[in-house]
Amino acid sequence: MAQRGNLGWTSDDGIRVTISGAKFHACPMCNTAIFPQNVKDWLEKALDQKRAIGGSPYLFLNAFAFAHS
Repeated sequence: MAQRGNLGWTSDDGIRVTISGAKFHACPMCNTAIFPQNVKDWLEKALDQKRAIGGSPYLFLNAFAFAHS
């Protein structure tokens, strides 16, 4: 079931990620969100950059703006 909304989680290394306006497929049975490949690639790159920069353990991303850039 395709959905659009806000998601939040903590990465394995403790970064608290919030992504707004995300398009994803939800799996209510396994409590998982599955992103399209382009969003997954963008998210992985953003997390790598955040790890390199350091600082506060928060990462806020706007998927709606990404999709329209």
